[in-house]
Amino acid sequence: MMWTLICYAFVLTSEGITAWSYFEQVFERKGSRKVEIWMFILGYSLLFALSQFKNVLINTVAFLFVNLILLFSNFACKKLIGIIQVAFLTVVMGGTEILASVLLSPISHDFGAYKYDLSVMISFAVLGRLLYFSIMQISARLFKPTKDGIDTSTVLLLSVLPLVSVLITMTITYIGITTRIKPIVGILMAISVIALLMVNILVTVVYNHIQNMYNDRLELELIAQKAEINTENYKILKDHYDHQRVLIHDIRGHMQVMRGLLESKNYDELENYLLDMERDPALQKIARLCDNTVLNVILIHHASICKSLGIDVDFDIRQHSVDFISAHDITAIFDNLLTNAEEAAKNTSEKYIKLSATQQGETGVLITVINSCNSAPDMDDDGNIKTKKEDKEHHGVGLKSVKQAVQRYHGVSRMYYSNEENRFHSVIHLTQ
Repeated sequence: MMWTLICYAFVLTSEGITAWSYFEQVFERKGSRKVEIWMFILGYSLLFALSQFKNVLINTVAFLFVNLILLFSNFACKKLIGIIQVAFLTVVMGGTEILASVLLSPISHDFGAYKYDLSVMISFAVLGRLLYFSIMQISARLFKPTKDGIDTSTVLLLSVLPLVSVLITMTITYIGITTRIKPIVGILMAISVIALLMVNILVTVVYNHIQNMYNDRLELELIAQKAEINTENYKILKDHYDHQRVLIHDIRGHMQVMRGLLESKNYDELENYLLDMERDPALQKIARLCDNTVLNVILIHHASICKSLGIDVDFDIRQHSVDFISAHDITAIFDNLLTNAEEAAKNTSEKYIKLSATQQGETGVLITVINSCNSAPDMDDDGNIKTKKEDKEHHGVGLKSVKQAVQRYHGVSRMYYSNEENRFHSVIHLTQ
């Protein structure tokens, strides 16, 4: 009786791990992983308790409803899609038990041995769970194909490995059914098939972890590349601004030349001289919104965007408040914050953005961005805004770039939405 309970517990544990691994690969997690794991433990503990009634209908219905609750509580999924997926999970779970019986029946002379022989009972249970695990892993690859850059041969290996393990387990089960073996050999056989299942699960978990690390590395490279491009663009604009300042400094000399041409009535040469000056890029209109040249160019760029979108802006950058921040980090922080504020404000009726940077003591700065926003954005567990763009792999990295820059200055950040004002607030404090 005790070994039967242990076998049931093993079966439910492997089924829980299989369902959890499948949901993790196909759906986007929306809550805390710790809460998610505890919910799976409680859910499958309930299934284990109900399995003692040995009623197929009760167990099947309970399996269906428990997995529905686990899916909708922990993962982002539409209701109809979730019901279909859990129904598929339930059918595969029940179907693999039948399939295990069908696979063993042609080679078994004493199929009832699983009822009284521990090694055969465990081998039979492992065979069903391996079939269940392998089918769900292959299904996960079909429902959510691997991303570019992941070695497809590895994916093929992960799909084939459970099937090979099924053949090995069938062989061990056949030996246990048809051969009289010593108890210690039976125990070793049972341990072997359990280890085989655990290896399959471990390999898949490790692979998924490596894939997540790869995606994180790709995301970090994208953040760095975007920041580098933005920094270079603003450096070009900064050079343009510096060129303009030089030209303004030299304007007295230009005026003397033009006065001389005018007095000598050399109108053709004067006209050519004026045309050359007009074509000088440095004479294009540029404002001075703050004393930091890089930030000034960023503010001018976004002020132009806001004007085209009909967004009212209020920039208040106190003198020398951001001098200790590098050009790269100024770009990462201000460009991304203003870009996100513009995305939210352009869809509102008020269309408003306020940015301020004030010195805090001798070694700090407080940066605040307040923008109109129709509703509170979706936030993830780390307090980051979830992007609403469909191409999530190449969007939503802006605030992560901001977060990295904040960490470099031992800073803190807070983002929150005010329902009373319909305003989104981004507050950052940095120190030298």
